[in-house]
Amino acid sequence: GVIQARLEGLPRAERTAMQQASVVGRVFWDATIQYLARDNPDLDDVEATLGALTDREMVHLRAESEFSEAAEYLFHHEILRAVAYEGVLHRVRRAYHAAVADWLIANSGDRAAELAPLIAGHLENAGRDAEALEYYAEAAAAALAAYAVETADGFFERALSLAPGDEVERRSALLLV
Repeated sequence: GVIQARLEGLPRAERTAMQQASVVGRVFWDATIQYLARDNPDLDDVEATLGALTDREMVHLRAESEFSEAAEYLFHHEILRAVAYEGVLHRVRRAYHAAVADWLIANSGDRAAELAPLIAGHLENAGRDAEALEYYAEAAAAALAAYAVETADGFFERALSLAPGDEVERRSALLLV
Protein backbone atom coordinates (compact mmCIF):
# COMPACT_ATOMS: atom_id res chain seq x y z
CA GLY A 1 0.00 0.00 0.00
CA VAL A 2 2.82 2.39 0.83
CA ILE A 3 4.52 1.72 -2.49
CA GLN A 4 1.24 2.11 -4.39
CA ALA A 5 0.62 5.46 -2.66
CA ARG A 6 4.14 6.59 -3.54
CA LEU A 7 3.59 5.67 -7.21
CA GLU A 8 0.20 7.39 -7.30
CA GLY A 9 1.78 10.54 -5.88
CA LEU A 10 4.25 10.83 -8.76
CA PRO A 11 3.73 13.34 -11.55
CA ARG A 12 1.92 11.76 -14.51
CA ALA A 13 5.05 11.47 -16.70
CA GLU A 14 7.01 9.70 -13.98
CA ARG A 15 4.15 7.34 -13.14
CA THR A 16 3.74 6.50 -16.84
CA ALA A 17 7.48 5.86 -17.21
CA MET A 18 7.45 3.60 -14.15
CA GLN A 19 4.54 1.60 -15.54
CA GLN A 20 6.12 1.26 -18.97
CA ALA A 21 9.48 0.30 -17.48
CA SER A 22 7.79 -2.29 -15.25
CA VAL A 23 6.55 -4.09 -18.35
CA VAL A 24 10.08 -4.27 -19.74
CA GLY A 25 11.39 -5.86 -16.54
CA ARG A 26 13.57 -5.17 -13.51
CA VAL A 27 16.24 -3.99 -15.98
CA PHE A 28 15.11 -1.62 -18.71
CA TRP A 29 16.51 0.85 -21.23
CA ASP A 30 15.76 4.49 -21.91
CA ALA A 31 15.42 3.75 -25.63
CA THR A 32 12.72 1.18 -24.90
CA ILE A 33 10.77 3.69 -22.83
CA GLN A 34 11.22 6.25 -25.61
CA TYR A 35 9.82 3.68 -28.05
CA LEU A 36 6.84 2.94 -25.80
CA ALA A 37 6.21 6.65 -25.25
CA ARG A 38 6.22 7.61 -28.94
CA ASP A 39 2.43 8.09 -28.98
CA ASN A 40 2.06 9.29 -25.39
CA PRO A 41 1.97 13.08 -24.90
CA ASP A 42 2.33 12.59 -21.11
CA LEU A 43 5.90 11.44 -21.57
CA ASP A 44 7.62 13.89 -23.89
CA ASP A 45 11.07 14.02 -22.20
CA VAL A 46 12.10 10.49 -21.26
CA GLU A 47 15.63 11.47 -20.25
CA ALA A 48 14.43 14.11 -17.78
CA THR A 49 11.72 11.81 -16.44
CA LEU A 50 14.16 8.95 -15.82
CA GLY A 51 16.54 11.47 -14.23
CA ALA A 52 13.78 12.53 -11.83
CA LEU A 53 13.04 8.88 -10.98
CA THR A 54 16.75 8.33 -10.36
CA ASP A 55 16.81 11.36 -8.05
CA ARG A 56 13.85 9.86 -6.16
CA GLU A 57 15.86 6.61 -5.86
CA MET A 58 13.15 4.59 -7.55
CA VAL A 59 15.45 3.50 -10.37
CA HIS A 60 19.22 3.45 -10.79
CA LEU A 61 21.29 4.20 -13.87
CA ARG A 62 23.73 1.37 -14.51
CA ALA A 63 27.30 2.07 -15.56
CA GLU A 64 27.13 -0.27 -18.55
CA SER A 65 24.31 -1.25 -20.87
CA GLU A 66 23.53 -4.36 -22.88
CA PHE A 67 22.62 -2.06 -25.79
CA SER A 68 25.26 0.40 -26.96
CA GLU A 69 22.71 3.00 -28.02
CA ALA A 70 20.69 2.94 -24.80
CA ALA A 71 21.21 3.77 -21.15
CA GLU A 72 20.34 0.89 -18.86
CA TYR A 73 18.33 1.31 -15.67
CA LEU A 74 17.40 -0.96 -12.80
CA PHE A 75 14.40 -0.74 -10.47
CA HIS A 76 15.52 -0.04 -6.91
CA HIS A 77 13.46 -3.01 -5.66
CA GLU A 78 11.62 -5.81 -7.42
CA ILE A 79 8.54 -5.10 -5.29
CA LEU A 80 8.46 -1.56 -6.70
CA ARG A 81 8.49 -2.97 -10.22
CA ALA A 82 5.77 -5.49 -9.35
CA VAL A 83 3.47 -2.84 -7.87
CA ALA A 84 4.01 -0.56 -10.89
CA TYR A 85 3.27 -3.51 -13.20
CA GLU A 86 0.01 -4.27 -11.40
CA GLY A 87 -1.04 -0.68 -12.04
CA VAL A 88 -0.93 -1.17 -15.81
CA LEU A 89 -4.32 -1.96 -17.36
CA HIS A 90 -4.40 -5.45 -18.91
CA ARG A 91 -5.24 -4.24 -22.41
CA VAL A 92 -2.45 -1.67 -22.24
CA ARG A 93 -0.09 -4.24 -20.77
CA ARG A 94 -0.50 -6.49 -23.84
CA ALA A 95 0.23 -3.59 -26.16
CA TYR A 96 3.31 -2.65 -24.12
CA HIS A 97 4.59 -6.24 -24.18
CA ALA A 98 4.12 -6.33 -27.95
CA ALA A 99 6.01 -3.06 -28.37
CA VAL A 100 8.84 -4.21 -26.08
CA ALA A 101 9.15 -7.44 -28.09
CA ASP A 102 9.25 -5.46 -31.33
CA TRP A 103 11.92 -3.13 -29.90
CA LEU A 104 14.03 -6.06 -28.69
CA ILE A 105 13.75 -7.83 -32.05
CA ALA A 106 14.71 -4.67 -33.93
CA ASN A 107 17.67 -3.97 -31.63
CA SER A 108 18.99 -7.46 -30.86
CA GLY A 109 21.14 -7.73 -33.99
CA ASP A 110 23.45 -10.73 -33.76
CA ARG A 111 22.39 -11.27 -30.12
CA ALA A 112 18.92 -12.56 -31.03
CA ALA A 113 19.65 -16.06 -29.67
CA GLU A 114 20.93 -14.61 -26.39
CA LEU A 115 17.82 -12.44 -26.01
CA ALA A 116 15.41 -15.12 -27.30
CA PRO A 117 14.01 -16.00 -23.84
CA LEU A 118 13.28 -12.35 -23.06
CA ILE A 119 11.72 -11.77 -26.48
CA ALA A 120 9.66 -14.96 -26.19
CA GLY A 121 8.26 -13.92 -22.83
CA HIS A 122 7.16 -10.55 -24.12
CA LEU A 123 5.63 -12.11 -27.24
CA GLU A 124 3.73 -14.61 -25.12
CA ASN A 125 2.44 -11.87 -22.81
CA ALA A 126 1.38 -9.93 -25.90
CA GLY A 127 -0.68 -12.89 -27.10
CA ARG A 128 1.58 -13.52 -30.10
CA ASP A 129 1.94 -17.21 -29.35
CA ALA A 130 3.16 -18.42 -32.75
CA GLU A 131 6.10 -16.01 -32.64
CA ALA A 132 6.77 -16.76 -28.96
CA LEU A 133 6.93 -20.48 -29.77
CA GLU A 134 9.70 -19.84 -32.32
CA TYR A 135 11.75 -17.76 -29.87
CA TYR A 136 11.28 -20.32 -27.06
CA ALA A 137 12.45 -23.05 -29.46
CA GLU A 138 15.48 -20.92 -30.36
CA ALA A 139 16.22 -20.30 -26.67
CA ALA A 140 15.89 -24.02 -25.95
CA ALA A 141 18.28 -24.95 -28.74
CA ALA A 142 20.83 -22.38 -27.53
CA ALA A 143 20.54 -23.64 -23.93
CA LEU A 144 20.93 -27.23 -25.08
CA ALA A 145 24.03 -26.30 -27.08
CA ALA A 146 25.46 -24.77 -23.89
CA TYR A 147 24.68 -28.00 -21.98
CA ALA A 148 22.08 -26.21 -19.83
CA VAL A 149 19.70 -29.15 -20.05
CA GLU A 150 17.23 -28.07 -17.35
CA THR A 151 16.99 -24.58 -18.82
CA ALA A 152 16.49 -26.03 -22.30
CA ASP A 153 13.79 -28.34 -20.94
CA GLY A 154 11.91 -25.36 -19.51
CA PHE A 155 12.04 -23.52 -22.83
CA PHE A 156 10.93 -26.63 -24.75
CA GLU A 157 7.99 -27.01 -22.33
CA ARG A 158 6.97 -23.37 -22.92
CA ALA A 159 7.25 -23.87 -26.70
CA LEU A 160 5.17 -27.06 -26.58
CA SER A 161 2.51 -25.36 -24.48
CA LEU A 162 2.13 -22.75 -27.21
CA ALA A 163 2.08 -25.20 -30.13
CA PRO A 164 -1.46 -25.84 -31.33
CA GLY A 165 -2.53 -29.44 -30.79
CA ASP A 166 -3.30 -29.91 -34.49
CA GLU A 167 0.25 -28.98 -35.58
CA VAL A 168 1.62 -32.49 -35.18
CA GLU A 169 4.71 -31.87 -37.31
CA ARG A 170 5.71 -28.79 -35.32
CA ARG A 171 5.13 -30.50 -31.98
CA SER A 172 7.09 -33.56 -33.17
CA ALA A 173 10.00 -31.41 -34.29
CA LEU A 174 10.16 -29.81 -30.84
CA LEU A 175 10.04 -33.19 -29.11
CA LEU A 176 12.78 -34.65 -31.33
CA VAL A 177 15.31 -31.94 -30.51
